[in-house]
Amino acid sequence: MKRRDFAKLLAVGVAGGIAVEAAGVAVSRLRPSSRGNVVYSEVEIRGSPSRCLALAGDLEIFAGSPEAGSGTCGLYEALKYLEVFGSGRVKLYGDVYLNSSPPPLSSIELSVEGPGKLFLSPPSVPFALWLSQFLSPSLSLLWYRDVGVVNRVLGRRRALSPSPYLIFPTNNDALIFSRGSQALGQPSAFTASAWISGTPNNNGGYALTYGSLDGGIGWSVRVSDNRVVFLSLSSNAPSSSPFHVAVVYSNGYASLFVNGQLASSGPLGLSYPSQAQLWIGDFPVQNQQAGVNPTNGQNVGEVIIENVQLYSSPLSQSQVEGLASSPSQDPVDYSSLVFWGLYRYIHYLGDLVTGVGFQRMGALLEGGVI
Repeated sequence: MKRRDFAKLLAVGVAGGIAVEAAGVAVSRLRPSSRGNVVYSEVEIRGSPSRCLALAGDLEIFAGSPEAGSGTCGLYEALKYLEVFGSGRVKLYGDVYLNSSPPPLSSIELSVEGPGKLFLSPPSVPFALWLSQFLSPSLSLLWYRDVGVVNRVLGRRRALSPSPYLIFPTNNDALIFSRGSQALGQPSAFTASAWISGTPNNNGGYALTYGSLDGGIGWSVRVSDNRVVFLSLSSNAPSSSPFHVAVVYSNGYASLFVNGQLASSGPLGLSYPSQAQLWIGDFPVQNQQAGVNPTNGQNVGEVIIENVQLYSSPLSQSQVEGLASSPSQDPVDYSSLVFWGLYRYIHYLGDLVTGVGFQRMGALLEGGVI
């Protein structure tokens, strides 16, 4: 997206490439509700974590758990009912949990309003993104788990994207997470996890780095010379992209996992520099093209590193396999989670656990919440 177009979208209330109309579809365009027990073009949904009810007048459209039926707490069933009229209004009350993504409707005018709250989970994001164009701005759209500052950020501004939109326009861009002189301390045990959409870069191929330009590298995950490398551990780079990489370190012993499978392990000592930040993407210790190469050979429109998670404990192999199951996988151990940057679906220029912001390096990034 061009900067000029992005500025225009911001002017009309766009968050991450999604236009949210000022008050949904104009009320004057909606068909009025019937007053008998015949038909209604307005549906009321009352939701809770355990039970949902969708009513059109006296007609019960849906009753059950949020996971039943379409997995949308009766919301999709309500939309299918309104599709017959070509337009309608949905009023939400309570907590409406979305658990899946049924196909969007092609020709319907909607207004989704009410004092209720919509809660998203990873499987439901595509459906919620389509629905966003019909949502009243006063309707809260939140993450299904209140982790860190995620819902506080979403409570202020909808930060959603229909496609990956943390974009590195050139290879010399990077983000760093900084929290004082040592962002993550000097842990004797940790787990680092990330998804990579790219190909090896013989200039360095840095994906994640904990270090500083002045103090050097404490540890790094690189994709270089057709190898995935964590310090002295390495493995063949996958032939397909995206792929998942995880490092589990515990008291001098490290394990490197690629796509959930143990690829290399052994004793490994760490020496932390006095200044250390987490660098996501390029770490220009060698040159300004030291990051991972984009898969498509271009530098626009592609997330290179995403869903970065760091834990203060060594995760088990089954937990690593869970992280490798999907690029949008939630954290698997919230008790030891110290950092989470989920770029694909919810994006905030900062750590989603502590709320501390990233610093941007290089040229301005395109898109995203600013």
